[in-house]
Amino acid sequence: MNKLFCTLFALVLVFMFSSAVISQEEEAQGNVFTIMTFKVGLDKVDELLGLWEKEWKPIYTQNEYVKSYRVFTHMWGSDWSIVVIVEYESLAAIEKSQTRGQELFKEKYP
Repeated sequence: MNKLFCTLFALVLVFMFSSAVISQEEEAQGNVFTIMTFKVGLDKVDELLGLWEKEWKPIYTQNEYVKSYRVFTHMWGSDWSIVVIVEYESLAAIEKSQTRGQELFKEKYP
């Protein structure tokens, strides 16, 4: 479970860092979404969703830069089995959200 949690945390950080690097000279109007996909064995989906509810949902809920988020599952086949879509106000909000998320994580796990 600890290894799964560390893997999930590392994937989220990698995705957030790669998203923050993307830049545009002039932002278009409207919200920005990030999509994270996780390939998880079907026998581990419930465990990961439980981990999401316990560990990550509170951090996303407290992060004022996250407008909304959704977690979807795909319960058949060997494709990506968990998809997380997060909505932000702008590209700049993604970077601010990353910093705020790290602060919230440190508060939870000093």
